[in-house]
Amino acid sequence: MARKSRGRRKIYKEGWTALKMPKSLRDIIKERALREGIAYYKVVWKAMQFYIEAQKKPTIKNDLPLIDKITWYMTKIAMSAGSLRENPTRLNLETFIKTAKQVRDRMKIKVDHLIRAGQDYFIKQDANTKMELNASVKMVLLELLNKYIEEAKEEPEEVTE
Repeated sequence: MARKSRGRRKIYKEGWTALKMPKSLRDIIKERALREGIAYYKVVWKAMQFYIEAQKKPTIKNDLPLIDKITWYMTKIAMSAGSLRENPTRLNLETFIKTAKQVRDRMKIKVDHLIRAGQDYFIKQDANTKMELNASVKMVLLELLNKYIEEAKEEPEEVTE
């Protein structure tokens, strides 16, 4: 009489192979497998899935729609300027300048007037420098918005049926 399988083993059509690795790595896989109550290969499988997803992240970031990038930088500029106005410390000024430079480098927007306004406000917190800072922030936000509008005009419209 033939033995009846209890369904515990899966047969993999691609077959099995041995993988040479350092004993220290095998011990890590073994420890994780015992902790989770799964087979060694499943630990390696999960690790590879995680690795593959981690490798995709930079392309996912690059594939974001322009409006997502624009609104992100608009938010960063506004929040950074707000932090500087609320608490004009050296750290907040440096963060503000760093954010402005990111917008300049990544979105190709002129921010010299914004940086200068932030520096002026840091030196002297009065109504004039505050208005200058607010106006500069609004100008950069409008330039970001205009960048989106201009680039949206260049993209072909989607045809919906």
